[in-house]
Amino acid sequence: MEINKYLLIKSHVSNCQSVYCYCKGFRGERRQVIDSRRNNVDMKIYNSVQVNNILNFADGSRYDGEFFQNDLHGEGTYIWPDNRVYKGQWKNNKMHGNGQMIWQDSRKYNGEYEEDKKHGKGVFVWSDGRKFIGTWKQGKLHGVGIYYLQNKEAKVGEWNEGIRIKWFEQNEVDQLIEEQKIKREDLFLQN
Repeated sequence: MEINKYLLIKSHVSNCQSVYCYCKGFRGERRQVIDSRRNNVDMKIYNSVQVNNILNFADGSRYDGEFFQNDLHGEGTYIWPDNRVYKGQWKNNKMHGNGQMIWQDSRKYNGEYEEDKKHGKGVFVWSDGRKFIGTWKQGKLHGVGIYYLQNKEAKVGEWNEGIRIKWFEQNEVDQLIEEQKIKREDLFLQN
């Protein structure tokens, strides 16, 4: 049920039915919790209890997953109005930990997130078949990674905050494998 910009969600926690009012979405904005028994505002009824729930937001987005102290926290799936889907770990209302994002045009990212950004090891696949296996920093390619062209040719390169610094020659690739900066088996992927 929607009321103006607010979203009301019913939930059952410890045998009490409660109604939650989420104002303008969930990211850093005020939420009010209304306990139907006591009618108090800003009351934290979860009190360190993890609960699964489904939230349908006024903008058409939806979250199905775990909460901790009124925040999206733990495992959960979020679907945006444009049909992007994130399935993975959440911390304090942000994508944080391991997860998978799938876009409507078939792009995919499987890997680590920190504070809503790709951060750490991950695999990104474009809808045209190109692929990147490597590391990310604050949402940008960063470090050594393997880039697959549409024809499946693998190129090993190094990126710094989203900018490619260089492509490595074969003798350099062998050294990167030896130093365990890349895995030999990642060079021969079929997909």
